[in-house]
Amino acid sequence: MEEGSGSGWMERKRARNATRKRPGSMHRKRLHVLNNPAKLGFKGWSSAPQPWKYSTCEEFIEWCHTSKVFSPERHRHHRHGEKANLTHCLNVDFLERCIEVYQHLYNTAFVQRNEVSLFICRMVYAEVVMEKAVDWTSIKSTPKIIMPEGPEIPRERKFQIGGLKKAVRSNAPEREYITDISDPDSDGSRVRLPPRGHGVLRAP
Repeated sequence: MEEGSGSGWMERKRARNATRKRPGSMHRKRLHVLNNPAKLGFKGWSSAPQPWKYSTCEEFIEWCHTSKVFSPERHRHHRHGEKANLTHCLNVDFLERCIEVYQHLYNTAFVQRNEVSLFICRMVYAEVVMEKAVDWTSIKSTPKIIMPEGPEIPRERKFQIGGLKKAVRSNAPEREYITDISDPDSDGSRVRLPPRGHGVLRAP
């Protein structure tokens, strides 16, 4: 083995692992929550003070809630991929708000691959479905994101020509998503696990 080749291999492995999803980080199915329109969030959400920070959205909202505004079979994809494809969204208000937020945060006209991350889904779900005020300055800053100057993101598109790109669908049919079996855990609050390695819904 050439000198330094071992350390170089380890560095490349660390770089690959840095973006790799860890076992145990996947959200629970909680199908009893997904299939119940009355369960908009975990217990306590309606009385939580506003504006909500991202940590508040994280506490009360998971995929079992945001997946309610998508086709039912998408819940499996959300839990595995940590992103949601907006071409499958059934709620026009949620869809439009996601596009507005994406354009402002990433300063681009089109939503890349038509997908938005969980943090956008949570914050938009809180705004559109739960009708909560949220503080967009509380999201995690990254080099790709243009952080908002104030707590609100304008409720209008930054680029009128843009939005979603033409969807390219696979010819392979979706497997039927069985939704009559759920996890044995309670839906009363979000359970934080230690890391190991249709229609328009609105708040009453």
